[in-house]
Amino acid sequence: MVDLPHLTGQIPYDVEQAILRLREALEGLQGEVSSARARLLTMPPGLTLPEIQAALAPTGAYALPTAGALNTLPAPVNPAPPPGTPVNDGIPNHLPEVQATYAAFPIGPASTDEELFRFCQRVAQAILAAGTDPPGLLCGLLLKASGSNIFTCNGVSYSLQRVCYPNGHVFDIIIGAGVGGTRTPQWADNFLTDPASYAAATDPTAPC
Repeated sequence: MVDLPHLTGQIPYDVEQAILRLREALEGLQGEVSSARARLLTMPPGLTLPEIQAALAPTGAYALPTAGALNTLPAPVNPAPPPGTPVNDGIPNHLPEVQATYAAFPIGPASTDEELFRFCQRVAQAILAAGTDPPGLLCGLLLKASGSNIFTCNGVSYSLQRVCYPNGHVFDIIIGAGVGGTRTPQWADNFLTDPASYAAATDPTAPC
């Protein structure tokens, strides 16, 4: 710190005053630092992560509101079944019809996309002929405008491995329909899709 008495009369007055003001500011700042240090020494120790989690838990001192309490949206009315939930519309297991079609018109790894599509057409026809589906649920084909495993017939693109019902209920009837797949028969519930994806069954002998 500069000792002003030794400078008095030796430097210009305005410089002496500036030094004096600077010393006062430094002394005030030193006091604030000392006060802040004292406050820090009196603060409780920091909390660990487990302690913070316990404090914010539902039974803690600072419990956060649960997601349920924050959710103000009304529950949906008659929500669609989530994926994986069986649809109880009375459609029976049509594996016998799929296997019978496979026996009469076998498919395999070397089958073309058209041959797989024709298999779907024949399965839909066999299911219709069985007459065991609920009234109004006529087995048909699944429209599929893009993606893999599709076949376009007369300008309309279809899934070449699934059949569909008017309520949007879809069933996969070919295991490994992709290139190099096993192409074996099955009756696997794929649950619901948009009913607009349903197409009535078409003649497997008609040209595409």
